[in-house]
Amino acid sequence: MTAPSPVVAVFVTAINHGGPYGDVAKIIGRGVRPQDITGLFYAQRLRDDLCPIVGGRRLIPVDYIDIIRMELRRAGKLPAIEGVKHDR
Repeated sequence: MTAPSPVVAVFVTAINHGGPYGDVAKIIGRGVRPQDITGLFYAQRLRDDLCPIVGGRRLIPVDYIDIIRMELRRAGKLPAIEGVKHDR
């Protein structure tokens, strides 16, 4: 018997009414709103090819959350990490 594909479990599931943006916002915390994340996609600061829309929902890989967090910092939506330069 083969192990299930890891791809099945690496996406943030949209089980709440907030969808994947709300789920990612909850994971990141610190007052991040789902609108902050969608704004980054609309501004093309996040990659659509890595987070495709399937069935009207965006699939966000769990390992992409750190990239989202970094872009939120660059956009001023999260506090900067002390000692790290975040280019805007």
